[in-house]
Amino acid sequence: MTKKFYHISRYNLQSSSESSENSFLQNPSGSIIPTIYNQTETKHKWNNTIIYIVIGSVFTIILAAVIIIILTRSTDYEHGVLSLHANDLNAALTEFQKIAPDDRMYEMAQSKINYINGLNEYNKGNYEVSKNYLSKVDESDEYYPDTRLMLDRIAMSSRTANLNSILEKVKKVKDAAVQPEK
Repeated sequence: MTKKFYHISRYNLQSSSESSENSFLQNPSGSIIPTIYNQTETKHKWNNTIIYIVIGSVFTIILAAVIIIILTRSTDYEHGVLSLHANDLNAALTEFQKIAPDDRMYEMAQSKINYINGLNEYNKGNYEVSKNYLSKVDESDEYYPDTRLMLDRIAMSSRTANLNSILEKVKKVKDAAVQPEK
């Protein structure tokens, strides 16, 4: 018994039998043309298809790897933020200073640099220098609330110092007025 196999494509109907390599093609006009079906050509086409699939897959994997590497690459700004979150102020300052002026994160890096310098001066007790740095921190900076708190403490400290100075002057005047003459 002979089995028939049919291959249907866009323009033709191809049949072949197991016992014969003869087949018939039907062209778009509808007439049937006898042809010889060559199994080696089919194997070569199949092998070529596999090669194309493998090459395409390798190319896709390489392209995906490159995209992932590009998207996950850390910037100096991100390293600086991580260092700042870890309270490593010197490392954060170094990372933020590496950022070029044409970088889109340059302004935020400058804000963070001012925050770090202001914090360092505040911790040293140099309140006026600290106030100068902290006043340059951008309002959109995540450390702006901390900056406002330090500026408020500096202002309160300044008012307290002024009040203490006035109190000392009043005490001196009071002591001079209260002392009896000899």
